[in-house]
Amino acid sequence: MAGTVAHNNLLNTGRIGDWASHDIEHELSAQYDIAHGAGLSIVFPAWMKYVYKTDIDKFVQFAVRVFDVSLAFDDPEKIVFEMIARLESWYRKMGLPTRLSDVGIGEEHLREMAEKCLAERDGRNGLGNFRALHVEDIYRIYKLAL
Repeated sequence: MAGTVAHNNLLNTGRIGDWASHDIEHELSAQYDIAHGAGLSIVFPAWMKYVYKTDIDKFVQFAVRVFDVSLAFDDPEKIVFEMIARLESWYRKMGLPTRLSDVGIGEEHLREMAEKCLAERDGRNGLGNFRALHVEDIYRIYKLAL
């Protein structure tokens, strides 16, 4: 049921969705044959670390509403990074990896995967709606995931 709801665009009602982290993960799964969920638990926190400044208030909102991070932190960036730490902790509690190194992946194919990620689509406009990502951005996200 959750998969059906997630993939029928119902969650995008009234807003523009962004599936860039999924597209970035697809290249990871294609190169290394790891499960999509395991790849997402690696890529999504790295993506968040890379793009949060685009609209930090959205990330603070997510931190407070979903992970109950206190607004008593005096710095929005601290709130965001506390939320990412809690998300990664939750993933680890479920037995999921949170770093490429957790699944034995190093730097050798990161640039190639970043290039392939945009090669299959019109890369001029970039990948994603929250923030347009280009090859160098995607490469840096993979590097953050090491």
